[in-house]
Amino acid sequence: MKSLYSAVCALLLVQSNVAMAGGNCAEDREAVTEVMQHFLEAYETGNPETMAKAFHADGLMIGYAPAQAALDKVSGADFIKRFDGVAEVDPLRKRSVQILDVTESSAAVKVTLDYPTWKGVDYLALSKIDGKWIIVSKSWSGKAPPKAAKQ
Repeated sequence: MKSLYSAVCALLLVQSNVAMAGGNCAEDREAVTEVMQHFLEAYETGNPETMAKAFHADGLMIGYAPAQAALDKVSGADFIKRFDGVAEVDPLRKRSVQILDVTESSAAVKVTLDYPTWKGVDYLALSKIDGKWIIVSKSWSGKAPPKAAKQ
């Protein structure tokens, strides 16, 4: 089983062209998954402390806001403050997470948002800082879905 684990790690190294000296691909992927669980939980609970476990205060969120026709650029600290204890409990809101890549010290994650009033995608960059994984940037895009034609 250990040789299978080694083979999988080696294959991941070849695919990502990143040396994972001293890294443990399974442990790092599990740690990234845990960060993403905190990220999603913060949306569901509105808890800023939970988001602070996922998003670095010195990080950056940036995306194009169609309604304002401008870039929305927010520091990690201000992004975390947007979580004011108000939960987003709506069974029609769906989020899915896809971990795109995990290396020794960085990871990329795609979050797909399917809400009744918003369809979008977040691309998250995570870094391993002092042995701990955390989101350092969030780039988002999306828009309101087209209204159904009245009949």
